[in-house]
Amino acid sequence: MRKCYDKRMKPPQEDVNPWKTLSSRTVYKNPWLTVREDAVITPGGSEGIYSVVESKPGVLIIAQTEADEIYLIESFRYPLQAWRLEIPTGGVEPGDTLLEAAQKELEEELGFKADSWELLGDTYPSNNGPLNDHNPVFLARKLQAVPTEHEAGEAIRPPRAIPYAEVLDMVRRGELTDGQTLSALLHYLLWRETQGLTRHE
Repeated sequence: MRKCYDKRMKPPQEDVNPWKTLSSRTVYKNPWLTVREDAVITPGGSEGIYSVVESKPGVLIIAQTEADEIYLIESFRYPLQAWRLEIPTGGVEPGDTLLEAAQKELEEELGFKADSWELLGDTYPSNNGPLNDHNPVFLARKLQAVPTEHEAGEAIRPPRAIPYAEVLDMVRRGELTDGQTLSALLHYLLWRETQGLTRHE
């Protein structure tokens, strides 16, 4: 539907930032994240403070087998004090491209190399709050086993190759609740539609 605007009205300016930053300071920093506090003028015109957690970018990996399975790993997530099923993920180290980071994580977490890589899309899973994390989604296919060794400090159980249809059923049953995994699976589902693949193919 085409929108019409009165000539007396200013056209919409979608790229204009309605916030004004007056000053910015770092309040905490470690190798994984930086906490920043900005003095701002809000879109409503009042002064305030906005806290931002800056994290290094990460990658999300859908590893698909020739039998139409998806690899899931079970990681112990310290903030939740619980084991959680999820797809392989990892941070991007300085000097690495997004693809190089995805390739490294596939080897470290699953013990595979992939002959086929495809970028499915971007996700910003937490940017409706203080986090600015950016996680592109990669599809890895034509997998080949290689020797692997998990990073020190990671608690990961052996990976499981689960049929795609069963993965969807796990989402329905509430067994897959990781936000990054769910957003990546949506990109993957849409990719499958473009390939003419059904739920059971």
